[in-house]
Amino acid sequence: MKGNLKSWVFVFAIASVIVLAAACGSKGDTGATGATGVAGNCPDLGSADVSPPTTAFTAASATTFTLACTDPAGNISGATTPAGTCGNTYYSDNGGTWTLYPGSAVTSTAGHTIKYFSIDTACNYETVKTSTL
Repeated sequence: MKGNLKSWVFVFAIASVIVLAAACGSKGDTGATGATGVAGNCPDLGSADVSPPTTAFTAASATTFTLACTDPAGNISGATTPAGTCGNTYYSDNGGTWTLYPGSAVTSTAGHTIKYFSIDTACNYETVKTSTL
């Protein structure tokens, strides 16, 4: 009986991961953003929120920038839903790897191209935006 219990726990754990990945993938695929290797913080998979968040870029100086995510109210079947919650914000500095935004000013180099996007807790991915320092 003990062996069977371990097998069932293992199968349940694997099935749960597959269901979570499938649910997130259907609401927001990282391929749509062009950003590979990033993960959303998507605990709210049952949400009616279907609107992606929006990220604002601010050049704090010629070599630093900040990003601010907001997640507006969504709309599903004609009914307005409450505002969502931002999950993670990522940026890429001048074509480099995607990096989780730390929440404070980032130092770069003047003239660099910064790409960025956010994911909300309902797995809605924002389209990648581009700004230049």
